[in-house]
Amino acid sequence: MVAISVVLLLFSGLMLVIGLAVRFSGRSTVFIVHEPEKVRDMAALNRYASNRLLLVPLVGFPFGVQGLEAPVVGLLGGFVTGLALVAVLMWVSVGVERFKDAR
Repeated sequence: MVAISVVLLLFSGLMLVIGLAVRFSGRSTVFIVHEPEKVRDMAALNRYASNRLLLVPLVGFPFGVQGLEAPVVGLLGGFVTGLALVAVLMWVSVGVERFKDAR
């Protein structure tokens, strides 16, 4: 059961690296956006998405650390972190429309 917490900590670390990479990618096209030429400010879109992506490790790390002591917490944390990931991905996919021109 401790393995679940270790996987959760590794996943949270991976999501932290991805979130920071998106944050500092500048104007690069990181996300597959339908009609990327209509995006007004790609740097602002990357900052918007990274701020939300960094919420996933914020949820996962505490559960992973606590799960090392109490394995049930790690199992619960895996479920909550998965839900947080789905919620963040939906939030970003809906919010990307704010950065498109009406051309």
